[in-house]
Amino acid sequence: MDRMLGTLFTELEAARLPMLNGLLSGQEQSIVAEAIFWCVAYSLFAQVVSRALRQWYSKFPFWDVCKKRSGTFAANCQDDTIVLSTLTLHHGFGGGLMLAGTLLRDSQMWRHGFLVETGFEIHDLVAMLLGTYPYTHHLKPEVKAIMVFHHIPGISLCVPILTSALKDNIHLHAIGGVLLFAGAISCATGMAIYTLDFGKAAEMRLAALGHWFNVVFYFIARIIIYPHQAYHLISDLYAGGYSSLVTKGVVVGAVMMMVFNVVLLPDMFAKGSRYMKRARGLDIALETEPVPLSKEDQDRAMQKRKAL
Repeated sequence: MDRMLGTLFTELEAARLPMLNGLLSGQEQSIVAEAIFWCVAYSLFAQVVSRALRQWYSKFPFWDVCKKRSGTFAANCQDDTIVLSTLTLHHGFGGGLMLAGTLLRDSQMWRHGFLVETGFEIHDLVAMLLGTYPYTHHLKPEVKAIMVFHHIPGISLCVPILTSALKDNIHLHAIGGVLLFAGAISCATGMAIYTLDFGKAAEMRLAALGHWFNVVFYFIARIIIYPHQAYHLISDLYAGGYSSLVTKGVVVGAVMMMVFNVVLLPDMFAKGSRYMKRARGLDIALETEPVPLSKEDQDRAMQKRKAL
């Protein structure tokens, strides 16, 4: 596996797009080519894996239980199990590369992890426009706005970062590795919570514990580590004589990411409070709004209407 990845990374680093000669340098062409490669790879991966997971998960008891709850990204928890699972695998791969690159001081490995994430972000914006996976799984309307806010900084800064000395900055490496890999852990924990039956006291307590683990982990990664590393990154930019365009772009991107980090906190704390109260035996509603039908149930209802 290591040899296969090494060969793939070498080929991607050497990739060129001749049609862009005169517009982009060879290094810039390599970056664009690799981002496109990971975009297409994730698109194919998500289409195949999301269908396979839906068939596999439907064999387990939690499948019919979790559809009674709302999800994090998808409106229905049942659909969210698919979304969180594919995100866990993607973020684990890309974040693992970035984190390993950070710890090993390997800028090339970090670059590949960054481009894995960039390819995903491009895919997600295209999917949003075309209405393909994951937007076939009835994602919440506010998620689209949040995702646009999240994706634009990484995509727009990809080439400027990877073609400057900034690509070797340890603070930038730490930000990318910690945030993306932390995302994988959060998605995996969320998926584990979805398999629990909240009607059983012991499993409700596990759900509350899992949720607060996620909140604490999220807070450490995005509210403590991220601002600290971002401050040092921006300080390095101003001290290192980088172009004003790159400096301003990173500052704007850093602010946008911090807004993204903070905007999710109120709902996380509110849900955590409800989970704790239910875990203590209080008769409190966990959902604040009616839970819409899952994609599976909506498709069945549509087939029944067509049959009439």
